Amino acid sequence: MKQNAVFDRIATFRNLPSLPHILLELLDACEQDDTTFKDLSQIIEKDPSLSAKVMSLVNSVYYNLPYKATSLYQTLTLLGFDAVKNISISSSVYRSFDGISGDSVFNVGLFWWHSFVCANTSQLIAKKISYSSPEEAFLAGLLHDIGRVVLWTNFPKEYSSILQADRESEWPNDERTRFGVDHSEVGAWMITRWDLKSFMADAILYHHESPDRIADSLPLVKIVYIANALCKEMEGPGDAVLKTAHDILGLTPVEIDKILSEAHNKARQTAQSLEIDVEAVQDFHALPAAEKYEMKQSQLAEKVMDITLLHGTVRNLLGACGEDAILRIAIEGLQILFDVESAIFFTYDTDRDILIGKCGLGTRDNDLIGQMEIPFRSGASIMIEAMNQQKVVDSFSCFESAPPTLLDEQLIRLSGTDGILCVPMIARGEFAGAIVLGISKIRAELIYKNLELLTLLSGHVALALQTDRLSRRLSKLSALKASIVDHSPLMILSVDARGKVIHMNPQAQNVFKTVASNAIGFFEVFKQTDSEVRHAIAKMLEGTETIIPPFRYTLSSGDVIWLSGKGLPLPEEEVEHKNFLILLEDITRRVVLEAQNREYAARLEEKVRIGEEALKEAHSRLIQSERLAAAGDLARKVAHEVNNPLSIIKNYLKILELKTTKQGDIGDEFNIISEEIDRVAFIVGELADFSRPGIQKPEPVDISTIISNLIKISHESLLVQSNITVDFREAPSSLTIVTDKNKIKQICINLIKNAVEAMPNGGRLFIETRWASEKSLDEQLQQYAARGLRYAEISIRDEGKGIPKELRSHLFEPFVSSKGEGHAGIGLSITYSIIKELQGTITYESEEGKGTIFRIFLPEKQLDRNLERTNA
Repeated sequence: MKQNAVFDRIATFRNLPSLPHILLELLDACEQDDTTFKDLSQIIEKDPSLSAKVMSLVNSVYYNLPYKATSLYQTLTLLGFDAVKNISISSSVYRSFDGISGDSVFNVGLFWWHSFVCANTSQLIAKKISYSSPEEAFLAGLLHDIGRVVLWTNFPKEYSSILQADRESEWPNDERTRFGVDHSEVGAWMITRWDLKSFMADAILYHHESPDRIADSLPLVKIVYIANALCKEMEGPGDAVLKTAHDILGLTPVEIDKILSEAHNKARQTAQSLEIDVEAVQDFHALPAAEKYEMKQSQLAEKVMDITLLHGTVRNLLGACGEDAILRIAIEGLQILFDVESAIFFTYDTDRDILIGKCGLGTRDNDLIGQMEIPFRSGASIMIEAMNQQKVVDSFSCFESAPPTLLDEQLIRLSGTDGILCVPMIARGEFAGAIVLGISKIRAELIYKNLELLTLLSGHVALALQTDRLSRRLSKLSALKASIVDHSPLMILSVDARGKVIHMNPQAQNVFKTVASNAIGFFEVFKQTDSEVRHAIAKMLEGTETIIPPFRYTLSSGDVIWLSGKGLPLPEEEVEHKNFLILLEDITRRVVLEAQNREYAARLEEKVRIGEEALKEAHSRLIQSERLAAAGDLARKVAHEVNNPLSIIKNYLKILELKTTKQGDIGDEFNIISEEIDRVAFIVGELADFSRPGIQKPEPVDISTIISNLIKISHESLLVQSNITVDFREAPSSLTIVTDKNKIKQICINLIKNAVEAMPNGGRLFIETRWASEKSLDEQLQQYAARGLRYAEISIRDEGKGIPKELRSHLFEPFVSSKGEGHAGIGLSITYSIIKELQGTITYESEEGKGTIFRIFLPEKQLDRNLERTNA
């Protein structure tokens, strides 16, 4: 027999044998409500066949896990409790009725004993050498000989002669001679089909290799190889095996003896719990106790007769919530009961009269299934034919008489198999959908043998789908009612023709602090006497839809809210039962927002006005700055040009003075001319610094002392000649600030000179110095004063004619003067620029005919420039 033919035959097999003892224990555990995954794991791991069944299911294409389960506990957790129950039930069914039991050829008990001892030994060795997954080693040891069971179950006649051989060591050679493969290759092939991310398949494949080859293999292969070798002989391992164990894994005889003793103890405990005769099992040539085995088999048959084949799946279908859950359980049922590897589920949309692809198992591209929509019309597919005829239809029999449609070809290609079998899902005479199974011809024959079981399963799935649809429709209606009425932000009240409230939603009850009652009238709830509202409700009661105008309502807390809404008559067949619906909305926030918007609009209008004024002021300052800049450029050019001839004139005057010193008093006139030239140079120097003054020498300066000295110096040359008397009131205490002394002199000279010139006929000049009070400062200087900064105040008042009104807004701009011809009008501009540079301010008050007063405020010390810009 060729190797591929063997694997093809095995691929169609549905189940593996299990000991009746284990199945009985498993079924009992499944019926207990307090059974845990750990309990099930401890039962299932006793049986290699059942372990293989469970591992096969969880690692199938359907689950499509990103990783593969390699331990029973992990597998059971992924499957879920219901799936494990179904596996146990289906295994019991096939165990009872497929005629798989222990006989004189294949000793099931002996096979179990060797597998379980080998599994325990593998696990203990893995722990001893610190292997990362002892559970994986246990499972590999448990399944290492599973290929023997597969060969015997599928080829009982052919395999009988091999099992009767005197020497077990010759079995692999006999297997390869008879089948083209040995049991190691078959076991590895089964594990490979599960696509485990593990070396378990290698451990099973190489467990009969030579020690020399095993020495270079990976740890799991070494573990299973040594465990199998140690467990082969009932009387214990020989010297050669002990030496191999030491050479490959470094295990000493003492360690091996301890491991085997513990492994056998675990196996004995498990055997006793299953009522297995250990002594009989350990005898290689002994047979299982026939009477005890038959009794267990009989008990199992009775157990199976108490449950139906679909008990677990049907119970899960009835408890499933949602279409996806129902289809998932249906897929599990197909896998467990029929070992199906490829399936596509379609549900029927009654509104659109189409079949819609929902989910698949083992198909080539599951993403495409959700895109499939097939119109329900005759002739489109054998799936439609199966639904119309309400029976199972397969492609193998149908295509013998007629070629497949294009849709059928697509379904076959999508399933990745040779053909398809279509099962209609019908319940209560109504279509729920269809199941398309991807199968081979051999598998189709096997399924037809259990057609009644398949039909029952599809019917229960259809019933579950229909029940779920009805449930979802009812849920939608309930949710709609709850969403519209109970959870609506509106206050909803229904009243009868007499205006009595018969229903209120939670929102209305919360606002009005009452519940519906036939004794409560609508206006009693509202406490509303507004004639417009009463008129609107009266129109509604007459059968006219009406708008309820906004009205105030006082809550029980005393707060006032605003409500508005609509009244709707609800049409009924009998007039006396006619009801009306009132929808009210809390518009308090809207009313408040409207009021706030009006206030905000007023504030915004005021801000716009202030902004416009600030813009005008900024524009004015910009013009002034540009004028100052232009004047400064001009002044610097003039100063440069004037200084040269002044120097020449002064030199020639010095020469003339030397030549004429002998002519009497003419030398005094030269001194006067020289002083005037120096004055012109000083004025030119001031002109050169125009618009860009700077502090050159900041130092402590007593303001009162500087002004007192200036009055003394200018008394004869300026004040006396102009018939001006000075009234100077200096600060009672020291008025010292840190600033530029020369700049202070320049400010005071300019203002004193302007004051004198403003009184051509003489008069009084009032000068006062003091520390400024906070009230006398502007808003910005008050911010600095609040931080502890003091300001020196200088006031200079004259009794002149005052400043004309038309000049006041441009007073500190260059070339603006009220003195007439001969005055450039730059003195106050220079003064203003210097004061700003000194971080001070200057203000004035003037009244025509009564004079002018200037006030200068200078800081006690210079401010940090960044702080000044931040607060500017």
